[in-house]
Amino acid sequence: MIPVGSIPLTIGFLVNGATVFGFLLLPRLSHRLTGPSLSGLQSLWFIVFLFTPGVFGPLEQVTSARVAGANARGESDVGTIHRSIRTTLNLIGATAALLAIAAPLLLRRAFDGNAALLVTLMVAVAGNGLLFCLEGVLSGRRRFGIYATAVGFEGLIRFVACAVLVAMGVHAVSAYATLVALTPWATLAAVLVRDRSIRSTLAGRPRRPKTMPSAGLPTAPAPRAEPSFARAVTQVLGGQLALQAMLNIAPIAATILATRRADKAKVADFGTAFLVSRVPLFLFQALGVALLAEMAGLHAAGDDARIRALLRRLLTALVGVGVAATLAVFVVGDVLSDRLLGTHDLVGRSTWAALFAANAVGLIALTLSAESLARSRYARYGLSWLIGTMAAALTTALVDGVVTRVTAGYVVGMATTVVSLVLLSRWRSGSAPEPRARPETRINNFD
Repeated sequence: MIPVGSIPLTIGFLVNGATVFGFLLLPRLSHRLTGPSLSGLQSLWFIVFLFTPGVFGPLEQVTSARVAGANARGESDVGTIHRSIRTTLNLIGATAALLAIAAPLLLRRAFDGNAALLVTLMVAVAGNGLLFCLEGVLSGRRRFGIYATAVGFEGLIRFVACAVLVAMGVHAVSAYATLVALTPWATLAAVLVRDRSIRSTLAGRPRRPKTMPSAGLPTAPAPRAEPSFARAVTQVLGGQLALQAMLNIAPIAATILATRRADKAKVADFGTAFLVSRVPLFLFQALGVALLAEMAGLHAAGDDARIRALLRRLLTALVGVGVAATLAVFVVGDVLSDRLLGTHDLVGRSTWAALFAANAVGLIALTLSAESLARSRYARYGLSWLIGTMAAALTTALVDGVVTRVTAGYVVGMATTVVSLVLLSRWRSGSAPEPRARPETRINNFD
């Protein structure tokens, strides 16, 4: 039912997520950081982890898809990886230039004049950029065990080091900020020590899959012309920015639209409900990584029939689970609000049901997005999320009531994205002949 690697990746992301909360809470609960120091560390964290997934996430996705495709065709992936590294360095340079321009504003508004936090921000962005590139290589090569270990390792060493600083009574915010900057570099070093094949690739030595397609099977079709690596990343970047806007537009819009005191109380409760409803999207990260690599390999091998079968199984499961979860939360929504928020007068069961329904549709959108990326339909991926974001913004502007309008915008935006992905996919495939059925091929796990 689920792609190979989903379970270890889920564990890795859960460990990482839990340790993130620990890292952010320990200095506060122990009173090692307070006031401007605590605010500075939190600002550093949110800038790094709002910025880097949006900029370098598309790099990981394109790297994963193209490495998986090369391996499925029995080709060396060294050239693809070197292009990915060059693109990563260019993105790091561009990001560093933007941060340098914004440095005075960041120092004044986010870091309370602490220049050390600005330096750690630069180091953290560079390290995370390279780590995203490496994770794209690992997922493309289907090295999901190492990928999951790297994700969990990064969170664990940051949390353990933070606990040591707290136990030592350290109050300097720069010490805690250094952990944010250095843990991606430590994770990079650990993976390079662990994985000899990555070291060989960086040295320029060719690598091919150990297990080639069996003799007698139909030869996979030659890959169609694809955009350059840098252009592909740019196209996916547009979609990723629209996706991030979609995932965060509801609470941001609610905050902007809340002008009365009563509305501000609703916004606080809505924000809590919104975060709780987003848990399935967080867990989907693991499935998404494995799904993209598997679909890209199947597409490169010319096995579109298995892609369609995999999609049918996943979409059927997502629809069933989504409907069940939406109905369940509609039944217990008032009780849930009473327990979490203290009242269900502001956020009731209808709001809970709408949020869960929107996120269920969002999971379908992310699944279809993985298919688009696996088939190198980068521009259509970006356009679909842009159309969905525009629909969300338009709905939010037309509907009355703070909570009602942002919830409706979120639901309509996700649904519009799914419709756009389906229609654009059908429009494209309609111009090409239906591929012939072929014997089932096995996508191997590579070293």
